[in-house]
Amino acid sequence: MDQQTALDRFKDIPELIILVASYLDKEDIISLQLTSRKIYPLVHVLYFRQVGFDYESSLSEFRQAAQHAQFITSLILDEESFDFYCNALMEVSREPTTRSTLEQSRLKTCSVASTSTSSSSSSSSLQLPNHAQLDAILGEEALYKICQSSLMFTARLFYVVRFSPFLTSLTLDGIKIDSFEQLNFLARILSGIGRLEDLDLCFCSELPSVTLLSTIIHCCPPLVKSLTVAIETPNDSLSASEDSDDDGDDDDDDIPDPPAEVSGPIEDRQTPLARLTKLEFLRNEKRVDAEQYMSILEFLPALEITDIPAVDSSLRNVALCMAECCPRLKSLRQAGFSFDKQGFMVSQLLEAKAANTIESVLILHIHERPSSRNLLGLHHHFLSLKSIIFDACTRVNQVTVNAILFGCPDLEVFRITSHVHSDFEHSLHEIVKKPWASNKFKELRLVLTFNELAKLPMDYYPEEDMTPDGVKRLTKFYRQLASLRELRILDLKVDFDKGGMYDEDEPVEYYHYSFPGFLTLEDRRRYRKGWLGLMEGLTKLEELRGSFNIDSMLEGFEFEMSEAYWIADNWPNLKVIELFSKRRVKKWKKNQMAGTIHFMRPKLKIAVP
Repeated sequence: MDQQTALDRFKDIPELIILVASYLDKEDIISLQLTSRKIYPLVHVLYFRQVGFDYESSLSEFRQAAQHAQFITSLILDEESFDFYCNALMEVSREPTTRSTLEQSRLKTCSVASTSTSSSSSSSSLQLPNHAQLDAILGEEALYKICQSSLMFTARLFYVVRFSPFLTSLTLDGIKIDSFEQLNFLARILSGIGRLEDLDLCFCSELPSVTLLSTIIHCCPPLVKSLTVAIETPNDSLSASEDSDDDGDDDDDDIPDPPAEVSGPIEDRQTPLARLTKLEFLRNEKRVDAEQYMSILEFLPALEITDIPAVDSSLRNVALCMAECCPRLKSLRQAGFSFDKQGFMVSQLLEAKAANTIESVLILHIHERPSSRNLLGLHHHFLSLKSIIFDACTRVNQVTVNAILFGCPDLEVFRITSHVHSDFEHSLHEIVKKPWASNKFKELRLVLTFNELAKLPMDYYPEEDMTPDGVKRLTKFYRQLASLRELRILDLKVDFDKGGMYDEDEPVEYYHYSFPGFLTLEDRRRYRKGWLGLMEGLTKLEELRGSFNIDSMLEGFEFEMSEAYWIADNWPNLKVIELFSKRRVKKWKKNQMAGTIHFMRPKLKIAVP
């Protein structure tokens, strides 16, 4: 009697197969379903759990996803792909072979929505109709007729989500909402997606941004954990709508408005969103009404991550309200606003929050006043901050940088990137000479700018004819880098002002400009030590990126076998190194020394900067 193998027993337990396959990504599912005829039908449907499309998606892919709509748990659609997917679903739902299956999933969606709404209505009293009620109000045939027009987005969205009962993540980009009636209808649709946990909406609307946010908050299903509401002004869409009007399509003029039962004002929710921990509110430059924004904060007691609002008034009151209503708040982000470049709102909120409770701050386009000494309010949370990022900033004071690096013992991420119009500079020496620098920095990215390069001949290279003063400065610079013993990532790039060297539309090539001597142990022409030996203490280095040319650009600075062995022996954790071997090439070409490094360290990735 033949004994069953473990694989045979595994194939006979479909529940176990589905459980294991549920942890696989799409590529692994494809491989698994090809192993057995028994396994194929079980795991094939899992391929359609997460559905998203791009510009290369074919009509057959939209149709396949529509045929398996009942298995979708995550759906990502932009304006164009939404229309293709909805059209495919409308077509498939009318076919006899798939109609009964999709109809069962639609009824299951209504059942899930009804259960969710009834359970949440007892606690929150939303009094919003579920999908079953919306179906009864609109009618199947009437809804199908309305959805034949691509302009009726809300009705088409309802047609789409009603066939996916297990939907937990929904991302919609390019939502055009032109009236409060459409917004209210959208709110009722979203409230009926009972299993929803992640909701990401990008609106193209002229309605007040805080009104859009407030409406979504009041209709959010109770299980939502992450909510993103982005608002764009409909400028680019005007030309498209004008083109569609010129086509002479008169059918769109006969589209009936949604019935009052689905488009009337919605009632305020009564209980908070107990699971919502992340709220991203990305709006345009318009300020939001402070009173209306504060009115929704009482429903966000579990909020941990959010965007700082650009309110029209009462900055202090809004900050105090956020601190009181959102006690768990620990991560903040402030987008750059032309009317708050100094970061007054983030300062107010950091001061209003209990001391040492904020862990992460990201601020865009900050312009700190030169005379400012309030450190943007960050000093209230120095003992808890783990991440501070200033992106595309025009000014950050040296005193602020020093205070952050000196006063934040648990800081793990600190980044400053400059705006094209930035008017500040920091001394690396002033930073790395501090006693804490050697164990504070884990990542350092620097750009060296040659501002006067446009005045020099085209065949000039900055390392030629180096003066004694230049050698001293370069040695000092390299010694400063070598003192940062905790560095994991070192990125050194050479950049320069374009000036008159290039046309405005021509990309700048800096591949022939590099850091001289950094990867050499000695200057063989002048018989003096190189600088690579200074880096012996960087034993934790994992990535070396930037402008490093291993071809001999200057006699004496050759990259030879001794350098290759040194790198392999002294940087044991190195995973990525960027090298180029010719002055103007954009594709790395193997040479003997680079091949030697790769032979000694096969897992080391050699890339082009």
